[in-house]
Amino acid sequence: MLRFSYEALHPEGKRQRGHVLANNEAEAVAAIEAQGLVPLALRLRRHRRLRHHGLRRLFAGAFQAERSLSRSGAMLLIGELARLTSNGATLERGLQIAEETAPDASAQAAATRLLGDLREGVQFSQALAQEQARGGVLPPHALGLIAAGEGSGDLGSALSRLSQDMERQAALRRSLRQALTYPLVLLGAALIACLVLLIMVVPQFKRLFEAAGTRASAEARALIGLSEFVQAYGLILLLVLILAGIAIRQLWRRPAMRYWRDAALLEVPGLGTLIGQTDAGRWCRSIGALMAGGATLSDALPIARAGVTNTALAAQIDAVTLQVSDGAPLSQALEEAQDWPIITAHYARIGEETGKLGDNLSAAGTVLDEEAQARVKTLASLAGPIIVLLLGLVIGSFIVVMFSAVLSLNDLAL
Repeated sequence: MLRFSYEALHPEGKRQRGHVLANNEAEAVAAIEAQGLVPLALRLRRHRRLRHHGLRRLFAGAFQAERSLSRSGAMLLIGELARLTSNGATLERGLQIAEETAPDASAQAAATRLLGDLREGVQFSQALAQEQARGGVLPPHALGLIAAGEGSGDLGSALSRLSQDMERQAALRRSLRQALTYPLVLLGAALIACLVLLIMVVPQFKRLFEAAGTRASAEARALIGLSEFVQAYGLILLLVLILAGIAIRQLWRRPAMRYWRDAALLEVPGLGTLIGQTDAGRWCRSIGALMAGGATLSDALPIARAGVTNTALAAQIDAVTLQVSDGAPLSQALEEAQDWPIITAHYARIGEETGKLGDNLSAAGTVLDEEAQARVKTLASLAGPIIVLLLGLVIGSFIVVMFSAVLSLNDLAL
C-alpha cells in the first residue's frame, strides 16, 4: 500500500493537508472525498518507515496473515477504531490507519483481513465473526453489539461502548493478577525452600547419624525417609502430577464433569461468591452495552449468556432467559436464580420501574466488578500471611527435628 500526501479544500473553505494510504491514485482520491474534502493536489510519498513496513509484510506476511487476534490486540484495535470513528473517520479509513500504526502484530494482521473483507462488501460484524472463528479473542457480546450498531446506523457509538467495556475487563484482570502475584510468589518460594532442605540439608544429618552409629529419633527417621523418597522418586512424582493434571483437564472438558466441578466451586466459601460476582458483572455489562446499542432484552440475553463461564451459573441464566421469553419480568426471574447475586435483581427492578433497564444493569455490573476486586484483594492480603506462617511452621519443624537429633548425639557422647 502506498502513502499519498494531499492538499484539499474543506467544506468551510479552509485548505487542509494530510496523507492517505491507498493502492493507487484513484483510491487515494476516493478516500479523500469520502472525508468530505475536495482534492486539490496529490503526491506519492516514499517514506522509509513505509518501505520497512512493506518489507516486513513481504517476509512475514505469510505468517502474519494467519495470526489470530490476541486479547491485547483486540483491545488496541477496537480502541483505535472507536477513537478514529468518533473523530469523523470512516471505518475503512480507521482500518487503514490501524493496519500501519497498530503496535500489536496480531492487531495489524486482523486490520489487514478486516479491511479486505470490508472492501469485498462484507459487513463489519460478519468480518469480526470470521476473526473470532480464526481464534480471535473478543468479548462474547462484541459481535451482537457491533451488529446492533450497524443496524441502528451508529457504529461509532457501538465501537466506543465496546472499547470501554474491554478496557474495564482488562483493568479487572490486571487487578486480579496484581493481587494474586504476591501469594503465588510466596507459595513458590515455600516449595523451593522445602525441596532444598529435603534434597541438600537433610542428607547431611543422615551422614552424621551413620558416622556416629546411633539410631535417630522417630521424627528424624521420618524426615530422612521423606528426603530419600523425594530424591529417589521426585522426578517420577513430578511426571505423574503433570500427567494427572493433563488427564483432569481433559476430564473437565466433558459437560457433565465440568458442570459438577463448577457447581462444587460455587459451594466453596468466599470463592463461590467471587465467581458469582465476576460472571454476573460481565453478564450485566454485556446486556447494558447491547441494550444501549439498540438491542432488545430478548436479543441481548442469549448473547450475554456466552460470557458466563461457570456452567452451573449458565444453566441458571438459561432458566432466566426462558422465564423472560414466557413473559416474566427479568427482576423476578433473577430473584429465583439460586446462586446469582441478588443485587442484579434489585437493579433490574429499578430499571424496569424507570424504563432504564440497560443503564441499571450496567451500573450493577460496575458495582459487582468493584466488589470482586475488593474481595480478591482481601483474600490475597490474608493468603500472604497464612503462607508465611505455614512456611515458618514447616521449615521450623525441619530445623527443630534435626537439631534435636544432633543434640541427642552430644548427650550420648557425654
